Amino acid sequence: MKALQYLEEKCATILLENGADPNAHNNQNETPLHFALSLKKTSLVEKLLSLNADIEARTTRGYTPLLLAIEQNRQQMVETLIQNKANIHAVDQKGRTALMFALEQKSKHVVEMLLQSGIDVSAADNFGQMALAYAIASGDTNLKELILQYMKVESKHPENINPGFLIKLILMIIVSPWMRPNINIMTR
Repeated sequence: MKALQYLEEKCATILLENGADPNAHNNQNETPLHFALSLKKTSLVEKLLSLNADIEARTTRGYTPLLLAIEQNRQQMVETLIQNKANIHAVDQKGRTALMFALEQKSKHVVEMLLQSGIDVSAADNFGQMALAYAIASGDTNLKELILQYMKVESKHPENINPGFLIKLILMIIVSPWMRPNINIMTR
């Protein structure tokens, strides 16, 4: 683990090949897989996964390697983790989904990848915010339209939509052009 903390890929590889635990963790529950993401070395991530590193290991903040890769805007790592069956529906302690993380990073490629993989666009975080709120807060019109497009496809029962949510949504759409991206009208 120390080898990975100090970005020593060769040393970490030798240790792993000689029996080092790929699921060891520190006091923040960060595993070698979490650290390997910072190296931007797909080969090391794949090596850890081949040694049965826990692809769903959670830090004390509830971050899986996938959530961390998205937060750090490591698109290639995100692709590798999804190809290796990382749970795209994982949430952190605040209830934020991988899609919400990708929207915060304004990563259209990752957003599209998650949407095509079947992520739930209607999932809400612990504060009741859905992906659309994150898309609007990003200030990126393309992301907002993309989420709205998937919401239309996914919504089979519009009669079940909460009227309070509709009012907030209408206000967000009207007010969003004048909002700074870090202002969030959805919080309680």
